[in-house]
Amino acid sequence: MPQYKILLMDADETLLDFRRSEGVALEHTLKDYGVTMTTEIHELYHAINGVLWKQLETGDITRAHLKTERFKRLFEAIGLSSADPAVFNERYMTMLGSTGFLLEGAEELLSELSGRFAVYLITNGTASVQHTRLENSGILPYLSGVYISEEVGADKPSEVFFERVLEALGNPDKRECLVIGDSLSSDIDGGNRVGIDTCWYNPSGLLPPAHIVPTVQVASYGELRRFLFA
Repeated sequence: MPQYKILLMDADETLLDFRRSEGVALEHTLKDYGVTMTTEIHELYHAINGVLWKQLETGDITRAHLKTERFKRLFEAIGLSSADPAVFNERYMTMLGSTGFLLEGAEELLSELSGRFAVYLITNGTASVQHTRLENSGILPYLSGVYISEEVGADKPSEVFFERVLEALGNPDKRECLVIGDSLSSDIDGGNRVGIDTCWYNPSGLLPPAHIVPTVQVASYGELRRFLFA
């Protein structure tokens, strides 16, 4: 088994509970417009946002377009005609940044990993929001560094993102690095593109497509521990 020294870990849905943060932020922002949050609205927004993020990853849309288009589509679907998508987005992002929910067991995992590896966070997202969420989460002491796409100047899974991160780390031996994340299209594909081993965090037991193959996949933090500490 390779002797990894550097872990490049994704943030949302790998360590941070983005789904919960998203729901809280959306609920509070909709409330300002007199709309009561429902499970259906949250699921609808989550689906719309997910589609647009995939398009951002492939370079088909810009980050600025994503921020307003997701709410434009949501408003059309729920009949909210009085809201300005740009203004709504600003309020939503402020609320999102005020959260910092972790997945169960994430802090304990990082506490253990940081004693054995240099752990860096690699995440797509808006820098101001991600920095605030990370501060609120309490996990910064376990991290050797944080790399956010908006600051790096490229989004995962592009080679540019990973190459710039590696350059910032002093161009370490790629054999000593491992990318860990829940997203095949963002984390695993990105690591594969630049020749870094990848670990797919897959608690839902999803089946990977034939064209994206992780080095290893784990279904829990316990499995990740056993793989890394073997």
